[in-house]
Amino acid sequence: MDRRQAPDSDRKSDRPSGIALRWIGGAASIAAIGLGLGVAAWPFALKGSAEAKLQAALEQRFDSVELEGVTFKRRSLHVENARLTKGDSRIDVKVDVEHRVGWDFDLYVDEVSIFGEVYGNSVDDFRGIFDSESGGGSDGRVHLGGAKLSANLFLLIDHKEFQYSSFLNIDDQPLAGPYDARVDDPAITGEIIAKADEATLTIDPHELFPLRVEFDDGSFERDGYRVKSADGFISLRDPDLENFSFDIHHQNDWSVDGIIDRKSESAYANIKAKNIAIGDYLSVDGMTFDGGSLEIDAILNTNIIENGKEFRLRGVANVDGLSVQHPMLSRDSIMLSADSIIDVAYRPADRSVVVHGAEVSVGGVEVVGSGSYIPNKSVSIELAMPEQDCQRIFNAVPEGLFPKDFESFKLSGKASATVRTNIVFGSGDKTTLKGGLNLDGCKLESLPDQVAKLKEGFHHTVRARNGKKYHVGVGPFYSAPPGPGLMCDVRYDEVHPALPGALIAIEDGTFFSHKGFRSAHLIASLKRNVDRGEFRRGGSTLTMQMVKNALLSHEKTLDRKMQELFLTWVVEQELSKKRILEIYLSIVEYGPGIYGVCEAADHYFGKSIFQLNAKEAAFLATLMPRPVQRHRHWCNNSLPPEYDMRLERILSRMLKKELISQEEYDEAVGFDIEFDRLDFDGRKNCYAAGDAMLDGEYTQQSLTGFYATP
Repeated sequence: MDRRQAPDSDRKSDRPSGIALRWIGGAASIAAIGLGLGVAAWPFALKGSAEAKLQAALEQRFDSVELEGVTFKRRSLHVENARLTKGDSRIDVKVDVEHRVGWDFDLYVDEVSIFGEVYGNSVDDFRGIFDSESGGGSDGRVHLGGAKLSANLFLLIDHKEFQYSSFLNIDDQPLAGPYDARVDDPAITGEIIAKADEATLTIDPHELFPLRVEFDDGSFERDGYRVKSADGFISLRDPDLENFSFDIHHQNDWSVDGIIDRKSESAYANIKAKNIAIGDYLSVDGMTFDGGSLEIDAILNTNIIENGKEFRLRGVANVDGLSVQHPMLSRDSIMLSADSIIDVAYRPADRSVVVHGAEVSVGGVEVVGSGSYIPNKSVSIELAMPEQDCQRIFNAVPEGLFPKDFESFKLSGKASATVRTNIVFGSGDKTTLKGGLNLDGCKLESLPDQVAKLKEGFHHTVRARNGKKYHVGVGPFYSAPPGPGLMCDVRYDEVHPALPGALIAIEDGTFFSHKGFRSAHLIASLKRNVDRGEFRRGGSTLTMQMVKNALLSHEKTLDRKMQELFLTWVVEQELSKKRILEIYLSIVEYGPGIYGVCEAADHYFGKSIFQLNAKEAAFLATLMPRPVQRHRHWCNNSLPPEYDMRLERILSRMLKKELISQEEYDEAVGFDIEFDRLDFDGRKNCYAAGDAMLDGEYTQQSLTGFYATP
C-alpha cells in the first residue's frame, strides 16, 4: 500500500464543519472507520504509554478490550488487532495511522469484522470516541485537516438473523472515487456488485444522523440483473439504523423512491420507468436481450402474513419490441411485446413468488392468470383466455416462434382456453393438469404448400445427424413427381395389418379415437417426469411424431414444440388417420441412414412391405424410439431371448385389440426372426455406422418442410 505524505497545499481547514469521505458503503463500515479515527487521535499525545492509555480509553466505551500487536514508532501507530465487545456485539479491527503535521494524518484500515447486534447504541459508542474527554481535540471535534484515507477493507457482520460481508478498496483517496463494494449475502444468494464513479458521505460530528450518501453514475449487479448510470441518494435516518429513505433515478428514464423501516419490518417504494432499453439492464446466462422498451408504474410495499412477510408489487408494466434469443427457445430471436397489469409478491421465508393476479394483452389477445412458485417444491399455474377470434390468437404468437411460411394459414371461428396445473417436485401423484386450448370452434380456410402436399404423393428429404441427406418418395405413386430416393407406396388397406397395428399397439393405443393429443398420456408422462426430476418423455402421439419428422426437426426448443402442437391440430383436421399412418411409415427412421418402412423391410429381411409377417412387422415397430441403437441386433445377427419375449407380448396385445387375427398370431408366435445379411460388411463397420450417426453434430431435420436449412 502506497503511503505518501500529502503536501501542505492539500490540507483542509483546521476546523471543518464535517468530515467528507466520498464513498457509498454500509453503516458497519462507517463505524469501523470511526473507530480507526478514534484510535488515530491517541498515539501522538500518549507517546510511550500509548498502548496502556489507549486500552483505558477504549474500556470506557466497551465491556472488554483486547489489543494485540500495538506498536508506536515515531509518527506511526500500528494495531494488529483490536477486539472490542459490548453486550452481544464484537468488533475486530486492524488499522495503521501515520501522523503528519498538526491534526493531519493518513489512516489505513485493513480489516473489520463485526459479530452480533450491530445496531442500537453501537453507533453512539463509536461517535463518543471523538469527544473531548477522549483527547479528540477542543470543542468535541476531531480536526482532520488534510487527512487521507487508504483501505483494503474486509467487513464481516455475523448477526443472529443474517450474515453480511463486503470488500472495500480505497487507495490513498482524500475526496474522489471511484470505489467498488462487493457484497455476498447468503440470505439473498449470489454476489452483488455495487459501484459509483462518485459518491459522497457527509458526517456531522455533532449530529451524525440523518446520514446521507449521494452518488452519481452508480451501478448495481446481481445474478445477471443490472442497473447502471443511476444517480440519487440513500439516507440513514436514525442512530439505530432502523429507518432508511432513498431516491434513485436515471435522468428522466426511471426512478425509485421510498422508505424502509426495519423496526416495523415495512417498506414502501414508488417505481416508475419510461422507454427503458431492457437489454441495457437485464442479462441472463446464455440468453441475449436486444432493443425493446419497458414502461413501469408500480408500487412496492411489505405486508405481514401468517409465516412472516411478503414484498408485494402492484402496477402496470408494458414491454414493446424486445428481442430475446436463447438456444432453448428458438434458433432465431423472438420478438416480445405485451401490456400487463400485475400483482406479484415475494416471500423471503421460503423464497417463493406468488402471482396474486395478472392481466396480459399480447397482440390484442387477453389472458388472465395467477400462480405460485416455491423453489425446489412446487409450481402452480392457473390461466384463462376468454373466447376470441382464432385468427387473432394465431397472429398474436410472438414473431420468431412460428416460421414465416405459417403466414399462409388462415383461420375463422373462435377459441378459448383454461389451464390449471400444480406440479409438486419429486411427487408425481400430487401433480395435476387440467384444461387446455379449445380449438373446436376454429376452421382452417387456407394452407401453406408444405401441408397441402401431404394429401397426395410427395418427395421427402431429411438431413440426418451425420449431415448427410436422404431421400424418400412417398406414395401414392400416381401423384408423386419423379425424384431421387426409394419410392415407398404404403397403402394402409393393402399392407399386412400388423405393420400399422404393431406401431399403434406400442406407440399410441388410442390413435384412432383421439384428435392428435392424449391428455391422459400427457398427464401420466408429466407425473413420471416429475418423479424422476427431469423432463424426458413428452407423451407424443403418432400424429405428433409424423409432423415432427415430415415437416419440422428434432430440435428440443420451445418454438419447435409450439409448431408441432399447432401442426398436429392442422393435420388432424386435413388428413385421415390412415393417411397419417401411411406418411409416418414411409419416412420415419429405422436405423442409421435407413428411412421409411420400405427400405427397412429390404434392409432387415430382404423383403417388400407386402411380404412381411406379423412378427417381422412387430420387430420393425419395436425399433422406435431408438432405431440407431437397436440396429445393433442386426449387426449381431441375433435377438436376445428377452427381446423375442417382448415381441410375443406385443403380438398378444395386437390380438386382444383385434389388430391381427388368431391365425396370424399363431403363425407369428412360432416364427423365428432371421435377418438378411446382403448389406452386412462386418460387425465393426456396422457398429461404426451407428456410432457415426449418434455422434453427428447436426439435428435431424426435414428439408422439405418448414423452417428448413438446406
